[in-house]
Amino acid sequence: EWRDACDADFTILGSAYTGDCEECTFSFTLDSSDLDSSVERACDLPPWMVFGDDAVSDRVLNHYDTFDFYGYETWTNVLLVNYYYSYTYTSYSYTYYGYPYYSYMPGEGYDYTYTAYRQAFIHAEGGMYSSFYGLFGDGGSSASSLALTDDGFDFSGESASWGGGSDLFACGHETIETSTIACDEDDEIIDVWTFEVGEEDVGTEFGFEVDTAAEGSAFDPMMYVYSPAGAACSFASADDTFECTFVPREYECPGLKFTPTVAGTHTITVSSIGSCDAAMGTYTVANNGGFEMSLATDDVTYDSFDALFEELGDCSFDSSSVEGGCAGEDGGFTLESSAAF
Repeated sequence: EWRDACDADFTILGSAYTGDCEECTFSFTLDSSDLDSSVERACDLPPWMVFGDDAVSDRVLNHYDTFDFYGYETWTNVLLVNYYYSYTYTSYSYTYYGYPYYSYMPGEGYDYTYTAYRQAFIHAEGGMYSSFYGLFGDGGSSASSLALTDDGFDFSGESASWGGGSDLFACGHETIETSTIACDEDDEIIDVWTFEVGEEDVGTEFGFEVDTAAEGSAFDPMMYVYSPAGAACSFASADDTFECTFVPREYECPGLKFTPTVAGTHTITVSSIGSCDAAMGTYTVANNGGFEMSLATDDVTYDSFDALFEELGDCSFDSSSVEGGCAGEDGGFTLESSAAF
C-alpha cells in the first residue's frame, strides 16, 4: 500500500551455505530472485533482493540467536544478509572550497574498482539501536516480527512510512523544464541552466528541485544554485532530500529553498553522481517562483565549466538555504514473508 505502484509478490531461492558462519542458527547462499528491478524500485525494496545487478554479489542469509553489534550492545533473534557491492570509477575527483577539480577524466586511463562488504539487517530485537537497523529501520515507529519454525521462518512487518530514506517527495513546483544528461557514474558532466531574478523577488524564499522523469533512465542527481557574479556571489546545494519519482538504484533527488539577495542572472547546475539506469538520464528541474529557466549549456564537462566559476568569482555557501522536499499523502507499508528450508 506504500505508493500506488507498489504491489509485489516474489520469491528468493537459496542453497545451503558451505562457508564459515560462527554462532549462526542457519546460513544460506541466496542464488536467485524473480523480483523485477522496476518493482524493487517502485516499492523501494533493498537492492540485494534483485539479481540482475552485477554490482551486488555473494549474498548470504544468516540468523543468530544472539548478535554482538560492534561491541555496543547485544541483539537477539537477528536475521541479516551479508553481501558485497562493487564500485567502479573512471575519473578521480575532489573539491576545494566548493569548487570542483578533476585530476583524471574518463578516457585518460583511470579505472578503479573496489568492493565493499555490507550487512543488511532484516530483523533484530533488544538494545537501543536495533530499531534503526531492521528492514524498516525507522527508529521504532514500525513493528516487525520474526518467528522460527521447524522448517523455516515467518517474517512480517508494518509501518506508517517506508524505505529508510527521507519519506519526502517532489513538491511539484509549477514552473518546470525537462532535459537529459549524460550519465556514467563519474559526476564530470553537468547541465547549466539560467534564470532571472527581479528586484521584486529579492528577499523572498523560493523552492527548486530536480527529479527523475522517465522509467529506465533514472539516476542520482545533484544540484547547485548560484547567485550572480561579484563580491556577493553565493551558492546553495542539495543532494538526497526527497524520493525520486523514478527511483534510482541508490539515493534520492535534490530539492532546496533559498532566498535571493540580489537581482540578476542566477545559475542552476544539474549533475549525475551515479546509480544510472542508462547512458542518458531524463530529469525535470522546477521552481515555485515562476522563473523561466533556460538550458544555457548542455552536457558540459567540469573542465569547460571552470570558466564559469572564474566568472562567478569566489562564491560562498548560502547558510540560509534549506534542503528538503514535501510530505506525501498518508500511507502505509505491509510486508508478509515466509521461508521454507
